[in-house]
Amino acid sequence: MKEFEGHYLFVDGAYLDKVLASYADRFYQGKAIEIDYRRIIGGHERCFYYDCPVQKKSNQSKAAFQEDVQIQLEKFQKIASTKGVHLFTGQLRGRDSRIRQKGIDVKMAVDMFSHAIRKNMTHATLLSGDLDFYPIVDALVDHGIFVTLYCDKKSASQDLIRAADDKQFFSPWSIFRWISKSMTNPPIEPIKRKLILLPNIPVIKTGSRFDGKKVYAYRQPDGYSIAYPQGASGDYCEIRHPDFDIALNFVELEIDSVSWNESE
Repeated sequence: MKEFEGHYLFVDGAYLDKVLASYADRFYQGKAIEIDYRRIIGGHERCFYYDCPVQKKSNQSKAAFQEDVQIQLEKFQKIASTKGVHLFTGQLRGRDSRIRQKGIDVKMAVDMFSHAIRKNMTHATLLSGDLDFYPIVDALVDHGIFVTLYCDKKSASQDLIRAADDKQFFSPWSIFRWISKSMTNPPIEPIKRKLILLPNIPVIKTGSRFDGKKVYAYRQPDGYSIAYPQGASGDYCEIRHPDFDIALNFVELEIDSVSWNESE
């Protein structure tokens, strides 16, 4: 028996697109992220990917809409041609995108429960953070399926997180692992390492995390570094990146927030 036989992944494509767009703005200087869908599958035996056809925006020109359609078609072709991935795109019926997305969500829930009752899977990973999936997650757990939720920590429903057996949260590093090698000018990955000693160079900015422990920012030859205490032990870690604001975004993902001294 294969190690991951019976492990199925169900992807809410609209949710994934929102997360990728958010991370692109915060960590990748707004660059659109090109994904290698083989890497999303990871150790799962099969992946079921659900998405809605793009809808024309109000006041959008025909040419701009056709460009959006072409971009989505190319994305769908990449997804559908990936080994082990099954794509469901729904139908363009009606003008209300919320109704069409609801139809996709219902299809996902029905498929998940169908695979469970037919004993096709023993483990289900749901990539979504939408509370609408709470009933199906609860039903799968009751049915004996081990459910892992893969979601964004800040935007996902807490009730949905609690309903699952396990959870995995998005991070900039997990998304870096998904980036296609064919992407032109890919975003710069930050360097993260544990520090034995704080750098013996001038501090350009001092701040504090929630418990008052100090955070230090430095200018480096290759950009900036921010040293911050991680965990209860207070051991320091460092994030390096050419852009200070992006380095800070990475740090705040690790320790929630930093209060900087205004005088510096």
